[in-house]
Amino acid sequence: MAKKHFRWTGDLCISENYVCNGYSQCSNGYDESDKVCSDWICPESMHSCNNNTLKPQCIYSNQLCDGRDHCGDGSDETVETCDQVNCTSSYFRCPNRLTGRLCVYNSYLCDGTNNCADGADELNENCESVICSSSQFQCPNRTTGWKCVWNSWLCDGFNHCGDGVDELNENCGDVTCSSSYFRCTTRETGPTCVSRSRLCDGINHCHDGSDELTENCEDIVCPSYKNFRCQNRTSGPLCIYPSRLCNGNNDCNEGSDELTENCADIVCSGYRNWRCQNRTSGALCIPSSDLCDGNNDCNEGSDELTENCADIVCPSYRNFRCQNRTSGPLCVHSSDLCDGNNDCNEGSDELTENCEDIVCPSYKNFRCENRTSGPLCIYQFQKCNGQNDCTEGYDESEEVCGTDED
Repeated sequence: MAKKHFRWTGDLCISENYVCNGYSQCSNGYDESDKVCSDWICPESMHSCNNNTLKPQCIYSNQLCDGRDHCGDGSDETVETCDQVNCTSSYFRCPNRLTGRLCVYNSYLCDGTNNCADGADELNENCESVICSSSQFQCPNRTTGWKCVWNSWLCDGFNHCGDGVDELNENCGDVTCSSSYFRCTTRETGPTCVSRSRLCDGINHCHDGSDELTENCEDIVCPSYKNFRCQNRTSGPLCIYPSRLCNGNNDCNEGSDELTENCADIVCSGYRNWRCQNRTSGALCIPSSDLCDGNNDCNEGSDELTENCADIVCPSYRNFRCQNRTSGPLCVHSSDLCDGNNDCNEGSDELTENCEDIVCPSYKNFRCENRTSGPLCIYQFQKCNGQNDCTEGYDESEEVCGTDED
């Protein structure tokens, strides 16, 4: 017989229910050891797994026939085992259970989800005894889905009953919106109550658009994470993220988020860490990687001024620095050197002295000798094709192509 308490060392005792249950209570694991569990008899309140070579050997009765293999050998889920299990009055017994749960909470009956593997808990004949509480609405013509829906779900824009009866206007009259919700003025479809956090956000959550009317926005306090309040707002969002200020886009429909006076205190940081000078429109902050790239990312062009390029270090993927640059990109790809195109506006990427150390890539591996302009490297198929692809004609020379007599 199992003892009511199990002692493993000193004066420390644990309940017999914790022995050989798959979880070590003793710090050295003695209560789950083979020495103890090889001849341990599970207490009457627990189920003994058939295969005593696996762990655990004892499981709680409420773990039987719940759709999970607790024993490890499946003995707690067999039909024979489950035939001996009684479901209490607060549970529904799945009548033809072969797998999955045997006992399902009564509150899960007719909720639109098959909790019994064969769906018996969703059959209409098993729903007749279900009584909806005072805080629930009973779907009168339920064939599938929910029989009881919470009163807070009535007229919320979602069809919970399946036939849409929970969304009919006649069932919305008694719906009360809590203080944190706004009641749509003339609800026909969609939600009756809308969270106040969604008021005046530029989206019609009420079918009639009453949640976006200016008169319903006056008392709104913008939250800390959206703390800029659009001035003279008539439509669109009332509150916007401070990160959206002076970014070149009218996030406030009337454009107050782009006014110069609202940009004075902005600190450019992180990815967009360079501040445009004398900005009147467009973005105030741009990535420093956009400086001197040949594009006016600042509308007034301050990001392309020569004096703002002096300290720039060209990155590895654009590692050639244009010499005496006054406009256009400061840094170009090394693969663009000596390709016959002025990628640097002043042409320094095409100067002969900048071509000497270039190794032609495998896909353009013919090198134009004595090159002074044009491409340095051309494709092999461009040799001896009757056209001077090397500007000085080396690719068509007798040295390369031979003579007709050859």
